[in-house]
Amino acid sequence: MKTIITLILMLNLSIMTNAQNTEIIPVTGVFKEIDVKNQNSAIQVLITGNEKMKTTMRDIFFRDQNKWNPPVIYALSKVLFEQGYKDDATMWFYIAQLRARIDANICQDKTAREAVDILNNKFGKLINQYAFKDIKKLEKTVKDAVAFVREYEPTYDQRWINLHGIWALNGIPKGNKLSFPKEEWATIKNRTIDNYYADFKKYVLKK
Repeated sequence: MKTIITLILMLNLSIMTNAQNTEIIPVTGVFKEIDVKNQNSAIQVLITGNEKMKTTMRDIFFRDQNKWNPPVIYALSKVLFEQGYKDDATMWFYIAQLRARIDANICQDKTAREAVDILNNKFGKLINQYAFKDIKKLEKTVKDAVAFVREYEPTYDQRWINLHGIWALNGIPKGNKLSFPKEEWATIKNRTIDNYYADFKKYVLKK
């Protein structure tokens, strides 16, 4: 039976030394079409690899930033922050956050959307503490993140988030699909970006 290593379980492990430490969850049906093997491998390196491995993976990421899904970008932001590239880490964290929200809004399984909060809580504390020390710089960073997401289309499978909802375990309820129709994705993307930046201006810039 084909299996996946779920990203959220992986991210909640404090130490992963071998496959015995990772919970394997079988997937069936259309969920088997969602290939996150390379994404999971990248996350494992970024979280548990030695410094040389992390730097190598960081360099691989920057060869094609749009092929990596948000959990990889969240993990990368942590590596960048730890390596002293704090401003870059901040921008990529917000790119990950925004793309994750877009993917969550494309997904029809609302329970899967909790993955975004888990990722934000896992990786956001130190980065947000750093970013909010300088609101003016934060405003520019968020603008840059928004511009990047608006301009560039991802090439990863945006259905990665479907693997983190109840439907992946219990099956898709009758009459539903994994995602909203693709012809609606551009509208969902633009609406999510607009709402994201509007919320930023409302709750951060007006403080």
